[in-house]
Amino acid sequence: MPKQRSKMRKLRVDDLTRYKFVSDPQISPDGKLVAFVLTRVDLKKDTYVNEIWVVPTAGGAPRRYTQGPKDSYPRWSPCGKWLMFLSVRGEEKEGAQIFLLPRDGGEAIRLTKVKGGVSDPEWSPDSKWILFRASQQERGKKGKRSDVKVIDRILYKVNGMGFIHDKRGHLFLVGRRGG
Repeated sequence: MPKQRSKMRKLRVDDLTRYKFVSDPQISPDGKLVAFVLTRVDLKKDTYVNEIWVVPTAGGAPRRYTQGPKDSYPRWSPCGKWLMFLSVRGEEKEGAQIFLLPRDGGEAIRLTKVKGGVSDPEWSPDSKWILFRASQQERGKKGKRSDVKVIDRILYKVNGMGFIHDKRGHLFLVGRRGG
């Protein structure tokens, strides 16, 4: 009996552009909307593109809320009027910053401008404040920097961030702007 040839072709690199990955779904407080991160591959720029999308829970077409390319961590305010997210826009060395969007969409409002970026933002129960973490450089006794590095921690360097041995995480509050 002769072997049958498969009509399937092998997977190619450009096939990756057809895949879209959904992550971090967040249900609005009233249960009517779900915000999520849609990730796709951009072969020309050799990177992933992350955008925030929102879809009604009752069904319907998803709606893109952000253009990316590095948007993540969507979180609804407890009052349900705002969608907070992290984004790297413009100056990449600045790191991810906090942005706000009205529930119905519109222009994003930038809330932070912290060197090195922010992480782990959380809403206050009244939706007026956002608590976040940011790493700050420790200074020497006289504020002078030296080219000598004294490493006294096991975790002293992180890919994409460089040396972190002289940085410590701090908590900050930022007030929400708008109505």
